[in-house]
Amino acid sequence: MANPLNSSHEFATLVTRLHQSPDDHALKQAVVEQLPKMKALAKGNPLDLYRLAQIHAPTSPQYKQMMRQSATMGCTNAMLAIAEILVNSKIPADLKTAAHYLSMIERSKDSFIIAQSRTLLESHPRVAALMKAEFKSDSYNTNIRFFSQPDRGTQADRSVIQEVEAQSQLSCG
Repeated sequence: MANPLNSSHEFATLVTRLHQSPDDHALKQAVVEQLPKMKALAKGNPLDLYRLAQIHAPTSPQYKQMMRQSATMGCTNAMLAIAEILVNSKIPADLKTAAHYLSMIERSKDSFIIAQSRTLLESHPRVAALMKAEFKSDSYNTNIRFFSQPDRGTQADRSVIQEVEAQSQLSCG
């Protein structure tokens, strides 16, 4: 039995070649033969799902759905692919979603995809601005408040604390 990583990589190579030569019937047949194995691999592996999505056109609903699913599972390649689609949208919610995916990429340790996402951000300053706004909202510390919170402890709670403190001073002193 072939190594699943090799099978997945071989499938991705076949799909790339098929996109370059869409009229090649031998390549089409090879992709179709590998499809059941890839579907099985894609159920548990986000990278395999990303590779499987590439059999569809990037504008198709199937491609977008599979990429979103792969991105949700943690595949940075899929996060970048879906962000590339969303940054070209005129819908503010799509731009915000793209900024979210790019922020997730920035927090990952995938240096290659991080470099590609930064290149994407350079050409889309509105998304970069949304990312900065998201960073500012993420960095808000909810423990710091303008108005102080009243002490919610009861008199009984305070007397128990004082008693415990007194006991610890007696035993330590």
